[in-house]
Amino acid sequence: MTGPQAETARAELVEAARAVLAGTPQAGQESIHPQWQRHLQAIATSVLHDDVETFTRWPVMAQTMFVGDYEDTARQFAALTALPDWERRWKPALVESPVGGPTPSRIHPPSSGNLIRQAYTLARFEAEARAPIDAFEQIVEFGGGFGALCRLALRLGFKGRYVIVENQPVRALLRWYLLCSGIAPAPDGALPERGVCTVPGTALADIFADVLPDGEARRTAFLANWSLSETRPEVRDAVFHTLRRAQVDAIWVVYQQHFGVHNGAVFTTAIKNFLNVYEASIRPFQPDAPDDDYAYGHACLALNRVPGRRFPAAIRNLPAAPFETSTMRHLTREEAYAHIRKAIADRAPFSLIRLGDGEGRIMGFPHFVERARVADIWENWFGHRNAADEQVTWMQQALKDVCRNADLLGIPKAEASIACEFGRVAALLPRDGYVERTALLCHAGIHLGLHRADLYRPLFDGLPRIGIIGPRDLTATLPALYGVPEVEWLPVPPEMTFSGLPEGEKAGLVRADAHLAQRFPALMEREIPALLARHPGLVVLVGAGILGKLYCRRVKDLGGVAVDVGSMMDVWAGLKTRDNQDFDNLRPIRDEDRARRLP
Repeated sequence: MTGPQAETARAELVEAARAVLAGTPQAGQESIHPQWQRHLQAIATSVLHDDVETFTRWPVMAQTMFVGDYEDTARQFAALTALPDWERRWKPALVESPVGGPTPSRIHPPSSGNLIRQAYTLARFEAEARAPIDAFEQIVEFGGGFGALCRLALRLGFKGRYVIVENQPVRALLRWYLLCSGIAPAPDGALPERGVCTVPGTALADIFADVLPDGEARRTAFLANWSLSETRPEVRDAVFHTLRRAQVDAIWVVYQQHFGVHNGAVFTTAIKNFLNVYEASIRPFQPDAPDDDYAYGHACLALNRVPGRRFPAAIRNLPAAPFETSTMRHLTREEAYAHIRKAIADRAPFSLIRLGDGEGRIMGFPHFVERARVADIWENWFGHRNAADEQVTWMQQALKDVCRNADLLGIPKAEASIACEFGRVAALLPRDGYVERTALLCHAGIHLGLHRADLYRPLFDGLPRIGIIGPRDLTATLPALYGVPEVEWLPVPPEMTFSGLPEGEKAGLVRADAHLAQRFPALMEREIPALLARHPGLVVLVGAGILGKLYCRRVKDLGGVAVDVGSMMDVWAGLKTRDNQDFDNLRPIRDEDRARRLP
């Protein structure tokens, strides 16, 4: 098509190219990968100085979005001709547009190597989605290049809304290409009911917020061919967050294994956040390759929502977290040991606390964790299920203060996921303001890791005494194990699940809410201050459930070094309270193991 519309689009293309070269800020510019910033500048230069009528032959286009015949083209074409609807559907659609001067394919001259690859990619998507492209009401193509896939989808019968997310000046180039190919897109940035439209990446969430006139969400397919693997990590995270929140029907991503980072690991991790709601698969891109063969370097990720399954509304409607724990610094066991050792040597206030699935339930209540799950862990800690909302809210705020004050946080190794018992901590720490990005993390099993590496011995070496806040009397055990001359013990009731107490004594402690209502205020207000007053800078080992995190904060505030060792106290006492390697050869809790020195 030529005429006023095409001329206007060409003028807009020139204007967009000049803006890019002039450094004029554009929407989402800060999120563009540096390598693609260079590509966009090269495209802008070619727009101004080369023949746009043959743009597919520009060197920068060959590097980025237009491939000719290459080693896999013949196999891709053979896969297409083997389709049962090749003659009726695919063959007519593979006639290339003359716009941009594409070089004809030697394998199939009516087409080009690039269009054959686009068609093969789309056919793979249809096979994974088990639906033709025209069965969807909306297609969102992230990084649509110059519009070749959009044109192909329309030739295959798609009649819904096709949204292309692109940066300038490529967005202006594809608008000109489509117009010259007989397809008139809506004004840039507009989201009509039907037809082709173009938007910047910053508008991605708005696309899914839009619904049909009857109030129903559009049946949507999200396509990203190579583009998502060529963005910054935070962009990928934000896109997957938006897709999970929108619960689109099908997600199709073709990615290269390496683009500054190991994309295979990135996309494998991303799948985990869609489990139980989506069917997922990752397979090689090249035709007829074994499922575990990624030698070519490109792979296909397919996610299809299972009919009737949806994420809970509270999870679906979450705003994106300001950052992810995966971007924070995670210390090794040896690095964590060095931090603790330095604090001891410098007599500097310090706290290491560890968070597990129990703390994650408290953090997630009430939006992501139901009351029954909180009641379960409350019973584990305190022996009863009667936690009032006010108590849980107080505990949340206290835990947030403790986390923000801690020098080192131990968190479970599971991938961040609010829906996962052990991934919830990592997901909620940054989302709900429990940490800054600069906070230091380590494995929640650091207390056992130090034991396995025999690092408690050098940690305590030369100390005249240490403090203990916990349920086990270790005043004789630790001197025998590590040669510490003196141990000062502030006892607390054990976690009732692991108490080993006779039922009558246990029931009495539960009725009195002995730990939360009695020992906690006594320790916080009198006994911990008195201990640190007697021994300034004391190293205090803490193993007292969720309240132990608050004891660590109190010790640090008073100038001590607090280390949350949790169930390590059971290991030292020779008691089996957990199912892992450190407890395999220990004896189960018996009545004589009771903590008897409670006031």
